Order: sequence, then C-alpha cells, then structure tokens
Amino acid sequence: MNNLLRRVMPILGPGADDLNADLESVMNAGKTDFADKAQPATKPDPAPRRAVVIDDNRDAADSTAMLITVLGGEVHVAYDGEAGLREVVNFHPDIVFLDLGMPGMDGFETCRRIRREVGASTFVVALTGWGQEHDRRATKAAGFDVHLTKPADPKVIESLLANPHAPPGRV
Repeated sequence: MNNLLRRVMPILGPGADDLNADLESVMNAGKTDFADKAQPATKPDPAPRRAVVIDDNRDAADSTAMLITVLGGEVHVAYDGEAGLREVVNFHPDIVFLDLGMPGMDGFETCRRIRREVGASTFVVALTGWGQEHDRRATKAAGFDVHLTKPADPKVIESLLANPHAPPGRV
C-alpha cells in the first residue's frame, strides 16, 4: 500500500498529506480496540455519492477513483468517451469527473452526449490539464458544471462529492 501511496500522492497535488493521514487511519483501523474509542451517536453520514471518472490516462483515472472511494463514494471508471457515456447511462451517477483531451470522442462531445442522454440531473466536472480562459469558456458551452485543472485539490473533490450542486464556482 505504501508504494501505491507514493505513486498516487504526486498526482493528487495539494492536500494530499491530509488524504495520506486518512488512508493511514483506514489501514490501521483493524489494529485498535474500538470499544474504548466509542463516540456519542451523531447523525448518519449521507448515502455515498455515485461517481464516474472518465479519463484516457489510466493512472489519473484510477487515482481519482481511489480518492473518491476513500472519501466514501461509489465509483466506476472508463478510459474513453464512448465507454464513459455507457457508464453514465447505466450507473446513473450523481457526479462525473471527465477529462477533455481524449482520443476518439473527446470530453466536450462526451459531456454534450451526457446532457442529451441524462439531462442536467448529473453534475459534470471537467478534470483536465487545460486551464486557460478559452478552455473554461469551452467547457461551459459544452455543458460542464465545473472546470478543475489537474492536479485537483482533494479537498475540492471532497466538497463536490459532499454537495455536487453547490460547488465552488469554477466554470
């Protein structure tokens, strides 16, 4: 697991140290006695968010999916636009993290097709290395809700998973 963490941390960028601490606590959870760590009852966590990650860069897609899983989400991954569109239609996610520069059907066309197939009920996030102003205008025109530039801050992804319809204004 530590080798995996070392590979993933640079991809995640700022805020990755907090994620590392969370992962360490998850890994060590079975090594403690929970009886003396009991907490008073609190309201239950909301249902896990369903997410789809679509990116032709397998390392980026898989590390984003790992982050979403650690944050309590249920995630499916696709490595191209066509497969991603099928995942969105079949899995009915709350949120989609979508790369722009993919061979074949790029992220812009994938987003337009997601909007045609499922409408505005699914929150679509551009998660890309492209961050110029014209890129942001293009994502907005294609129907994206938010534009994040890689590497995305894990805290921003966590915030989007917690409430995808009230995200930081990025597009």
